[in-house]
Amino acid sequence: LFNRNLQDERAPLAIVKPSSLSQLQAVLETARASKLRVSVRNGGHNPSGRALSKGGVTIDLGRHRAIRIVRNDASGPVAEVGAGAVWGDVYEALGGSGLYAVGGGCPMVGVAGLVMNGGIAFTSRKRGLVGDSVLSFTLVFPNGTVAETGGGRSALRSALSAGGGSTLGVVWALRLRLWPAPEGGHGVGVVRLG
Repeated sequence: LFNRNLQDERAPLAIVKPSSLSQLQAVLETARASKLRVSVRNGGHNPSGRALSKGGVTIDLGRHRAIRIVRNDASGPVAEVGAGAVWGDVYEALGGSGLYAVGGGCPMVGVAGLVMNGGIAFTSRKRGLVGDSVLSFTLVFPNGTVAETGGGRSALRSALSAGGGSTLGVVWALRLRLWPAPEGGHGVGVVRLG
């Protein structure tokens, strides 16, 4: 955890690191059948330590960090992001592309965690909250069912990008709208790695 003082008092029974959607579904189905509480860890930056489920199962999505940039999507340029990715992964994937994402200023913060809590970015005055850039989510419900939120402002999509996602299921992936970087890249607030 980012707040290491809480690690011992929030120790889970098990930490599971699924690398596929089917593994995540199996973990959720097993936890549900066993009546175990579930928590999800993306970047682990929540100061209250909610990434760990004391006596339950923590699903660490760190193995699902793939990012794919799609320039010619019907929505414009987008980033398809695995829910285990951190903002540094996104910025590295965007390097030299002439595009930017409305995202976190710390490269180690989890993308899904910040998105699902609204998120304020350097460019929020111009482009809105980080959660406003989400085009769709792939969500796995506790019973293992997979749902895509699709475009538009569905109730499910709104709930996920307004802090309610942690009680609905586990976000496996998301699609973020990308924006053209201003000439010279000034004023975007992109974190440079390396």
